[in-house]
Amino acid sequence: MNRRLFLALTCGGAGWATLAQTGAWAATDGLDPEVLKASLRTATPEENGFIEYVVGLARSGRISPKIVQAAYLFAKTKPKHRFQYFKFAIIRLAAQEGIRL
Repeated sequence: MNRRLFLALTCGGAGWATLAQTGAWAATDGLDPEVLKASLRTATPEENGFIEYVVGLARSGRISPKIVQAAYLFAKTKPKHRFQYFKFAIIRLAAQEGIRL
């Protein structure tokens, strides 16, 4: 039996709502600007500001946190110019959702 189905049947509706809500919280918990800055190797205040701006948009709900996560994972695989890849990916993915940065 599927673990989530088993938990939903045993815990009832309140348990399922709790499980679903923790997944939503987990989406924004990984958005730590300091970790992103260190991992993407930002060098200028403008780059740091862009990361803080994007994380703020994701936390406020204006853009999906999945966009930030996807762009970060894409940029992290690049050996050089990680921030530039991150910025381009954020702008491109947000544009696909109809959000202009």
